Parts: sequence; structure tokens; C-alpha cells
Amino acid sequence: MKFTRTELIARIEAEIARREAAAADRTAKNRADHERAVAEHVQRTGDAWREFAKAIGRAARAGRPVCAADVPPELNSGGRGYLHVWDRQPPAAAAANVAAHRTLLELVKSCTDDEISVAALQRLGFKTAELFRA
Repeated sequence: MKFTRTELIARIEAEIARREAAAADRTAKNRADHERAVAEHVQRTGDAWREFAKAIGRAARAGRPVCAADVPPELNSGGRGYLHVWDRQPPAAAAANVAAHRTLLELVKSCTDDEISVAALQRLGFKTAELFRA
């Protein structure tokens, strides 16, 4: 099987664009899920944190230490006075696995032949079946 040079360039560029769009969609979904989780956490624990802040202020003004009994149950992890805090970072951008595609694209663009065979690509180390699947 042979590809024309322009057809192969178009297929590779389309595959790169498809994979980058899929990665952007995954990133947007992950960030939306994270924002929803943050909002749920704030809704669930916001009032408890405000009350706890007031309790800390009252204890400081009274000159007494803040102890485990002052921690509201919603914020108390395991009943030992450890605070349950939000420690999750926003998700990083999802990576689009297109390095092999970009290498192949540069190789095909530098090629002077009008047709490129699958066998020639395989001799160069590219397996076209693997490059054009999800």
C-alpha cells in the first residue's frame, strides 16, 4: 500500500489535530470536575470553617489554647483534632501523545518522493496501524 505525500501529510495533520482536541476535551472535563468538587467541598464545609475561625478568635481573646474539642465535627478527621483540609491541586493539562506523529510529519515533509509506501515507513520505524488508532 502506498500513500501520496500530500495525502499522508493531510492524514497526519488531521490525526495530530484529533488527538490534541481529545486532550483539550479531557483537560476541560478534568478541570470542570475539579471545580465542581471544590464547590461541593466549600458548600459542605464553609459554614464549619467560619464557625471554627470564630472559635479560634474567641479562644485567642480569652487567652486559652485551641484544642481538639473546638474543631467542628465536619472538619475533624477521625476525632483526634486533625483538620480535614482541601489538599488536592487543580489537574494538569492532559497530554496529547503526538510526538511520533510530529516526527513522521517532518519526515514526510522533507521527503522528495510523491508516493510513500507502508513498507518504507516501517523500515524507518513507523507502524502506520499504530499511528492512526486511538
